[in-house]
Amino acid sequence: MKTPVTVAVCQLDTRMGEVARNVALALSVAQRAVGAGAQYLLFHENMVHEYPPDAADLAQPVPGAVSDRFAEFCAHRQVCVGFGLTMRAEPRPYNAAIFINSSGEIAATYAKRSLVPRAAYETYMAQLEGRLIDMTGYERLLEEEVFQRGSQDLVFDWEGVRAGALICADTGRDDYWAMLKQRGARVLFCLFNNPGLRLYHPRIFDQIRAFGGYFVGANRAGSYPMGLPGRGESFIADPQGRVLADCGGEVNAFAVATLSPQTAAQDRDGCR
Repeated sequence: MKTPVTVAVCQLDTRMGEVARNVALALSVAQRAVGAGAQYLLFHENMVHEYPPDAADLAQPVPGAVSDRFAEFCAHRQVCVGFGLTMRAEPRPYNAAIFINSSGEIAATYAKRSLVPRAAYETYMAQLEGRLIDMTGYERLLEEEVFQRGSQDLVFDWEGVRAGALICADTGRDDYWAMLKQRGARVLFCLFNNPGLRLYHPRIFDQIRAFGGYFVGANRAGSYPMGLPGRGESFIADPQGRVLADCGGEVNAFAVATLSPQTAAQDRDGCR
């Protein structure tokens, strides 16, 4: 792993199906994060599309118009960006993460493997929120009914960083973490889309320590469906599970940390 590297988690208030708005918002926050020194930027799961009823119709090819916008930004600013979108495929789209190099080339793509079934989703949310969740009108939010399941883990060289990737519910699988560790991932980039990263993933710090590498987790914040709060809680942590940078509940914000495998003492910035 090259050292040091400066990484930003970007925490946005995106809207269902508003692709142009969401992309413009992401690039605006990215511009600010680059101004703060970020070399690698991560956005949340399905940031481009969210989960509208016409998700399959809105799905983007990769490469395509949306990835080209981010590729142009990366090449112009000489930074690397990872983000989530609904990726066109047959018979159904993927819930995917796209990683772009500073040259504007696509470094890797990853398709989410753990698609949450409706019953498990409702039960888990009700348990955490302490109340029943009204799903009326949000039937198509259930990704098992929208996407096809990915089949491959991902470890790749992201311009000198040995990177791994997971998407939200994938992090519940300890065997996925173990495989990424076995394949030599040093920084794990995780994309989330739920009402609170730490609340909905209470084992995350134990998993980071078991993984033994850096963790970069980006989540949505602000407006959220079903009357739930968009708590955000995006953060960056070192291999010991110590938080280096944290967005808290801030909306359209970012947090930056500088990572180095030689030392546990890390530079830290808060949300901006």
